[in-house]
Amino acid sequence: MNFKQILFSTLISLSITACAYQPSIATKQPYCKREAFTNKLTLKVTEMEDMDMCDDGDFGGCVVALALIGPLSFIVSGSVVLIGNTLHWSEYQLSC
Repeated sequence: MNFKQILFSTLISLSITACAYQPSIATKQPYCKREAFTNKLTLKVTEMEDMDMCDDGDFGGCVVALALIGPLSFIVSGSVVLIGNTLHWSEYQLSC
């Protein structure tokens, strides 16, 4: 790979992973009218703040961290939302 290909792939990966994901409670709970034990969850997208490791000149560590945080936060938070919503739906099916 030449320098242009490396630079282009780095810029693309940084622009794709510029966001982090976190689970949050949905504002509208669609199933039960009564108080439920579990809540419906949604996946909230947040912009990543500047990282401290990027300020001290460690470019390689900064690129690796930025390239891993977005996808890893999507996988972990997406799994939490999927499991939480499955439990919420199951509670609705059993009690409402």
